[in-house]
Amino acid sequence: MRTLFNLLWLALACSPVHTTLSKSDAKKAASKTLLEKSQFSDKPVQDRGLVVTDLKAESVVLEHRSYCSAKARDRHFAGDVLGYVTPWNSHGYDVTKVFGSKFTQISPVWLQLKRRGREMFEARLLALLVIPPAITPGTDQLGMFTHKEFEQLAPVLDGFSLMTYDYSTAHQPGPNAPLSWVRACVQVLDPKSKWRSKILLGLNFYGMDYATSKDAREPVVGAR
Repeated sequence: MRTLFNLLWLALACSPVHTTLSKSDAKKAASKTLLEKSQFSDKPVQDRGLVVTDLKAESVVLEHRSYCSAKARDRHFAGDVLGYVTPWNSHGYDVTKVFGSKFTQISPVWLQLKRRGREMFEARLLALLVIPPAITPGTDQLGMFTHKEFEQLAPVLDGFSLMTYDYSTAHQPGPNAPLSWVRACVQVLDPKSKWRSKILLGLNFYGMDYATSKDAREPVVGAR
């Protein structure tokens, strides 16, 4: 009897244990929010050690409202800066009102394009061409706009807006703009740096939220 009892105790001790989160625990995990500073700072990001190469998402969420209002209109980059204001993130319009002096051009993408080439030429306006990435995302294949087309148009255009973002898709989730891919796109277009000053490098100020249950994604902007 004692031997049978010991075997029974051993079997119970070695049996697997399965646990699950309750619905309340799952809701608590889903409702967890990151901290955000709401007050302006008296120092720019350069003096606060926020300009780094290994940036964390938590740091962006924490500090994005805590900018230095006294330095909001100071420029630190001598080249052209084109900003797109999109319908799916209309808050970008408010951003341009605060940081407008940091941009050389602002383009609301919901405006209609009309054939007024002669008037634009006579007005001496800038001619910027939006171009797709020189390397097709997720492959090593050249895109539809390569070094050949770039060399032909660079002498007669003021700039090129290079779409180095939206690298990943809903079917293949991943990063928005891998640095190695962004660098390669520029090098393919202008390997000898002859016209690189005319390339406006596309930088996405949003993330992507991918749904695991279906092939879908949506932008993650400041409101989320």
